[in-house]
Amino acid sequence: MKARAILSRITTPLWPTVVAGIALGAIAGGLALQSDHTAQVTALVRIHQPIDPNQVLLGGTGTTEDLQSYISGEIAYLSSPGFSEAVKRQAADGGPSSVSAVQNGQSPVITFSASAGDADQAKR
Repeated sequence: MKARAILSRITTPLWPTVVAGIALGAIAGGLALQSDHTAQVTALVRIHQPIDPNQVLLGGTGTTEDLQSYISGEIAYLSSPGFSEAVKRQAADGGPSSVSAVQNGQSPVITFSASAGDADQAKR
């Protein structure tokens, strides 16, 4: 009984601090969960350089430098603000808010990403 009285005297003054801590934690958690939700979709696309008429006539193949030059041009086009605006115009309800294209190393594979408010809008 004496231990209970001592424990009560120690913990009674702490309850306002505990309640304030719970309230502040709930507010901080609510603000953290209220963050801007955006969905992002990603696709891996392999780019093939069109066949040059000289390759057909002479029976040659394209060089790696030609392929890298072609892919660099495609990446520049797909990453441009104009392409992003064209995608938004073509989509029925505004389309994705951002579109990006990044080459994976020196390979002909690019990572094409789009983000929007929800997944369906980002897929378009």
